[in-house]
Amino acid sequence: MKQVVYFFALFLFISCNNPKSKNYQWRGENRTGVYSETNLLKEWPENGPKELWFAEGLGNGYGSPTVTESEIFITGEKDSLAWMFCFGLNGDLIWKKQYGKEWAKHYPGSRSAPTVIDDLVYAGTGMGIISCLKRETGELVWTKDYVADFEGVLPYHGYSEAPVVFDDKIFCTPGGPENNVVALNRFTGELIWSCKGIGERMGYNPGNLIKLPDRKIYVTFSAYHLLGIDAETGEIVDSLRAGTGAIIAADNMLYYYNWGGELSLISCENGKLQKQSAFKITRGTKEHFSHPVIKNGVLYQRRGDALMAFDIRANRESRTGI
Repeated sequence: MKQVVYFFALFLFISCNNPKSKNYQWRGENRTGVYSETNLLKEWPENGPKELWFAEGLGNGYGSPTVTESEIFITGEKDSLAWMFCFGLNGDLIWKKQYGKEWAKHYPGSRSAPTVIDDLVYAGTGMGIISCLKRETGELVWTKDYVADFEGVLPYHGYSEAPVVFDDKIFCTPGGPENNVVALNRFTGELIWSCKGIGERMGYNPGNLIKLPDRKIYVTFSAYHLLGIDAETGEIVDSLRAGTGAIIAADNMLYYYNWGGELSLISCENGKLQKQSAFKITRGTKEHFSHPVIKNGVLYQRRGDALMAFDIRANRESRTGI
């Protein structure tokens, strides 16, 4: 079950991003859920925006798609196995790859959105398998097991992490008293540092990297605490108890997908929130837990076995990259 603590808004104005980095990840640029899209519809038709295409056969899952300039990566669970799918922007399947055991108990399905850096793709499973695959073919480069390799504690609803990658490191939260949070070499999977944190299990959320003028802090949640960890050394900077929530933003509008399956478009003017449009997601299977994604004027929504793509461009003639 992937509901994420959105403390990231507190850091939105102090975080920064390298514009040259080819880093595609969960919730988009800086992992904030704020998409730098413009010229989008301010009101949707009664039955929702025009559907461009859809793909089925993904298996069970709640992981959002990660959209690059040329591909879409998304994970799913079939017969207790984790699968990665790579689609073209027109919805055609490029490749699929099985990369470990996936969560198949209560709320079965994938819980991770892939992270794409240059020619490599990273993804985790609900069973605590973190893997690196080749972007072009899906060939497995390396894999680690949170429980077997780091004595991690399996959460009640399975691990739910979208990998954070920075420089040569990938940050993970196995949980437990010893290797609570770890940094691995992203090219080999070897351990760089380990932090004991508070000793709790992981908290069903992906972390984020905050870039301050004099240091870089990896922030994540264990079961009940926000953790701030020095990204270079693994030392604890601070911790704080906090709550949960979910939303994304683009073109001065908010996009909210609730557990009832309603996808809403919300305006925010002069501090006042107002629902402008809403429609029900009817394709797909099981719970409505996945996060929306926006890229090149297309709104992507995953529900279990189905991935949908909606045209939300205000001026369809100027649409590109579809």
